[in-house]
Amino acid sequence: MRIRLCLFTALVLAGSATVASGLELHFPPQENLLLGACDTAATNIGTAVQEASRTQVQTIQTQLRVLTPGRLVGDIAFGRPGSSVAASPAKFTCGHGESTGRLGAGPGPAHPRIVATLRETFTTPGRYTATFTLNQVGLNILARVGAAERAYRKRHPHGDQLVSIAWGMALHYSPARATSTSSRTPNPVAPRSAK
Repeated sequence: MRIRLCLFTALVLAGSATVASGLELHFPPQENLLLGACDTAATNIGTAVQEASRTQVQTIQTQLRVLTPGRLVGDIAFGRPGSSVAASPAKFTCGHGESTGRLGAGPGPAHPRIVATLRETFTTPGRYTATFTLNQVGLNILARVGAAERAYRKRHPHGDQLVSIAWGMALHYSPARATSTSSRTPNPVAPRSAK
């Protein structure tokens, strides 16, 4: 399987440069909302990895406010610490990744593996809950992270090394050019954390 996901470093570098220079980046309104959805999803992935020794999550959720009908596409990938996960920069795309932690979670894939995909079409504006469902590979990787964390804590109750994996995610929103056949209704529920 080819990895379609990579760390969107261009956005990070552009953001760092503008902060350093005191300038402000301006994005179209739908892209700003997508960036917020990306941040929420990234936070929930990080929480799922950090809490793997206590809780096994099966889904990662985020909230997206849709201003114009369109299609949301997303991927989450897991890999070993030190591996990288990336996607080519494009309009209305955001991404995050993390490879912190000095301990591996046992044998894992040599390359990042797609562990969840998201494909949603929205025909009306509104607030939606977008849900990534982890596949069996993702569930197995998180289970290994949890087992490694519990074993480490048993041997080193006061240790501070993180058991972690590399992960990455990206979301892409394409405004619709024509009417679509499938529809999602807005979800008025407040955002929920993936725990």
